[in-house]
Amino acid sequence: MGKYDDSIKAIYSVFDMAGWKALSIPTYPSNFVAAVPGNKYIRVTPIFGSEAIDIRSSSGILNIDIFTPAGEGTANAIAIADHLDAYLVAKLLSGTNGKVQFGNSYLASQGADKSNNSLYRHLYTIPFNYFGV
Repeated sequence: MGKYDDSIKAIYSVFDMAGWKALSIPTYPSNFVAAVPGNKYIRVTPIFGSEAIDIRSSSGILNIDIFTPAGEGTANAIAIADHLDAYLVAKLLSGTNGKVQFGNSYLASQGADKSNNSLYRHLYTIPFNYFGV
């Protein structure tokens, strides 16, 4: 298993935890497009960068689009971001061949979703490093 595959599996493992599932926040990969208007969910997109400490390591940013019903304010999105912080900020996750470590998060409002105006979108961003062995 390579560094990218191992990184992604470790990152996605967070959303397979019983505690995360108990929050009932539907979680989808980056190529998901919502078919049902007005529902809250998140879309997870790991983006790999060029900064790494060696050839077995990688770094990147985890972008998570937070979709909530438009017209209901920002409280739902902020609550979801706080839940994400509890599972990601400063956490160290084990992969098969290495570990993923997260930094501090950022949250930015993106306005109404361009593909579905019944949804409002926030972008939650958190940097990560993968250290291969």
